Amino acid sequence: MVTIAFVLSIFLMVLVPLVLSFAMVRKYNTPWMIFGLGALAFLVSYIVVSLASSGLTSSDAVASFTRGLEPVFLFMIYGVIMSLFQNAGRYASQRLGGAQTLTWGGAVVLAAGFAAISVVLIYGVSALTYYVSVLMFPPTAPDGVTPDQFVSMQQQVADFWNLSFTGAIVQTQLFPGLFQASLQFAASMVVWVGVGQKLWQWVAAAFALETAEMSVYYVVNYWMLLHLANNQQFSINFYGGAAIFLVLMAFNAGIVYLIYKKVKPLAPTTVPAPVIAKPAPGGKPVEKKLAPREKPVDEMKPAKKLKNTDLK
Repeated sequence: MVTIAFVLSIFLMVLVPLVLSFAMVRKYNTPWMIFGLGALAFLVSYIVVSLASSGLTSSDAVASFTRGLEPVFLFMIYGVIMSLFQNAGRYASQRLGGAQTLTWGGAVVLAAGFAAISVVLIYGVSALTYYVSVLMFPPTAPDGVTPDQFVSMQQQVADFWNLSFTGAIVQTQLFPGLFQASLQFAASMVVWVGVGQKLWQWVAAAFALETAEMSVYYVVNYWMLLHLANNQQFSINFYGGAAIFLVLMAFNAGIVYLIYKKVKPLAPTTVPAPVIAKPAPGGKPVEKKLAPREKPVDEMKPAKKLKNTDLK
């Protein structure tokens, strides 16, 4: 059952996002550069968020300010930080993408790059690496590992293979990963509406949306992992957390559907091609311009006719 759970999770969090992204690029005939731009925006924002979070947690001033706060308030602070930098990355990618991202197809591919990389790199690759490391666990103690440490590691591997199906699903973080993909895609589409239609309240709405959902994400994920470690009321907490993630995923899908129905008809369908002058016979493209005093042919008056006189 552990193998089935991990294979299913890796399939849904690695192969499915990449295949869907490839299909979107082919369907809308969009350059892969747009997908890469969304992926790069997520990676940069994720690195900045990690550095900012590390700086905050190591700061004495922040530690004294947050001392005594409930975990929920701390998770809300992390949600604000993540939403701030990730939406800044979305806005920057929209601006850098130019006219390509103003169309519906360009917006979908850009959002797919942001969402696919988030679930593949943060969750899918993590689950794959964890499973491969267990499969490759050596039968003898490696160099530098004491016998007591190796016995503890063997016990951890044995506990891993004894996990139930739901326990293995929690280990892979399947539901948090799929929820993250839905949130990243929906928030990217909301920012696209704000930038493309110049409705800046939509950009603010994307910030509020991600802040609220990331706060819920931190609370639910912490709740599930805590009770997994304590092994208390495990099934109730797992199914409760999974139900919350599924409701949020349906909500994000509803946002995308609303944008598809209401905003897509207002977006340009194609990117206007630039007007390029025909090249000269051996040089660069040139554009014919009239001299300052030169008039178009149709504006020139006909010259007076000469009288027919005989030369004597």
